[in-house]
Amino acid sequence: MLANVISSPTFRYLKGNKADIEFEDITPKPYANVDDNSKAEELNKEFKNLEIGVNKELVQLNNEKANARYIIKVDKDTDKTIKYELSAKNDVLLDDIKIQAEKNTKSSFIIDYSNKENEKTFRNSVLYVYAKENANVDIFLVSRQNDNAKIYQSVGVITKENANVNLYQVELGMGDKLFSCQANVDGNKSVFNIDGAYFLEKKQTFDMLYNVNLFGAQSESQITVNGVQKDESRKVFKGTLDFKRGARASKGSESEYVTLLDKTVRSKSLPIILCSEENITGNHAASAGQIDEDMLFYIMSRGFSRDEATSLIVEARLVPVIDKLPDTKLRDTLLENLKEKMTRR
Repeated sequence: MLANVISSPTFRYLKGNKADIEFEDITPKPYANVDDNSKAEELNKEFKNLEIGVNKELVQLNNEKANARYIIKVDKDTDKTIKYELSAKNDVLLDDIKIQAEKNTKSSFIIDYSNKENEKTFRNSVLYVYAKENANVDIFLVSRQNDNAKIYQSVGVITKENANVNLYQVELGMGDKLFSCQANVDGNKSVFNIDGAYFLEKKQTFDMLYNVNLFGAQSESQITVNGVQKDESRKVFKGTLDFKRGARASKGSESEYVTLLDKTVRSKSLPIILCSEENITGNHAASAGQIDEDMLFYIMSRGFSRDEATSLIVEARLVPVIDKLPDTKLRDTLLENLKEKMTRR
């Protein structure tokens, strides 16, 4: 079954334009409240014009069998944390979260996924964000699951005039994961930004797809992803900024920077910019490489060991995103998790 198919295939020799997945028929146990989907009628109507998801089958799976669903209408300034913990007892999570931010509101959401035990688990998560005029929404997606976790995560975003949505993504634990983010920056002067950080180790695999369509005049989007890989981990980054007709005077940039700690890792990056409009500004960049020996030597000359110097450089890549989390306790936990991962060799 095809998944995370790039909108404009390129660099075919890299074999990263699509992924193949398989999953059996799933009947999940009850997990949490499942809100009635009809309560999101306006949001659902908006998303008819935007196809989201790792693939259609996974989105449909949650439509039919979700065992957790939050429908959130933001009509006043809001800060909310949603936590999901998987375990041997609750080993399958099919969760939907639908957020509709009304005009002139400001909201922040932390969505935290973790594993209680080192058990085999399955998670299929779908997040919808609809930001109306002048709404400001911050989303913090945190994944700290284990090596036995199979994860599919889909995000869809729509921004109207002068709306601003920021997606912060922290990936510090997974087994095999596919992540998809599809966004329509519809409104004039609207903004959608992605700031991501990931750490891959052992035989973990991570296939990520970001596809942002800019329709509004003077709209903006920035995709920035920093990563670290070690051991035999595998990663594919696919990012597309598509300036549609009408997006005049719009700006967009995408970049991915990955630090490779071992020669046994595999890293692929496919940044793409498409344009159907004049007078736009678009930039893309991708880099992958090992830690600079001169930088290591400089830090070690200040009294640090080689391992300590390496840890400092890695933290400098990932900590800026973690530091933006408004939850101090969770932030400290993630920083400790990162340090533990660095000490495992």
